[in-house]
Amino acid sequence: MLVTRRTTSWVVIIVVVASTYLMTCFLRFPEPVKQAVTALFEGTGGLFSTKLPRSWLTIAVVGGIMAWAGGLRARDVGLRWAGVVPALLFAIAIWGTLQVCLLLTAISDGGPITLHPSWSAGWRHQVGDALGNTWGVALYEEIVFRGFLLTQLTLKLTERLRRPRLALALALVIAQALFALAHIHAYIRHDVPLWDMPLPLGTSFFFGLLFAFVFLLSGNLLFAVVTHGLLNVPLPMIDAFFPDWFSIPLIAAGWMTVAWLVGRRQRGKDPQHL
Repeated sequence: MLVTRRTTSWVVIIVVVASTYLMTCFLRFPEPVKQAVTALFEGTGGLFSTKLPRSWLTIAVVGGIMAWAGGLRARDVGLRWAGVVPALLFAIAIWGTLQVCLLLTAISDGGPITLHPSWSAGWRHQVGDALGNTWGVALYEEIVFRGFLLTQLTLKLTERLRRPRLALALALVIAQALFALAHIHAYIRHDVPLWDMPLPLGTSFFFGLLFAFVFLLSGNLLFAVVTHGLLNVPLPMIDAFFPDWFSIPLIAAGWMTVAWLVGRRQRGKDPQHL
């Protein structure tokens, strides 16, 4: 429940978000570090993702600010060891459902069932990309924007407004808007014209709401992490047309709703969540 989670100051909230933005936009490793990371990537056949060092350094910095300046614990952002196995099972359920959908699509199309071309570079490269996106990029973004920012905004606004539902709604909008804005540098780097920005920003905002939905229902940030990771790199096994960007959110939301309903029935009351 919200009352079991610690709050921190507005200063810490601003510093964490600003630090995340600055590191995302401007963090550059010196050449020897780049060479070491490249050597690890090549030496493992792509299994060690080049996304991991930057993401883990960001987690170390903002996590340090949350812990030392903010007085927060891992469970205050939705992280706990007991949530690891359920989150992995949730990821397997999403991924397995996607493969079934791909298989059914291939069968209905009447064509041959073949391996998805993304695996042509080798399984190490593909798995490494998934691991880097999930336990690197997705992990730090979920810690900052859902586990930390959404939680702290909800707590702060509830104290001020005395209306928990309104506070949560406002926190959802603000946190996901900041999450979307954190991607502007990536769109600029990929030469997205300014007049085309609203569409990708809106998409990021929508996906932020999805990850928040998963987090709020489960109370386990790792559920949002694996959903985020699979949305970035869905690891399709079968070569068939199926919109991953659309199917992953639906599958994740479906499984999360089923888990929530089953848990609610077993306990005979609403599950604890944010």
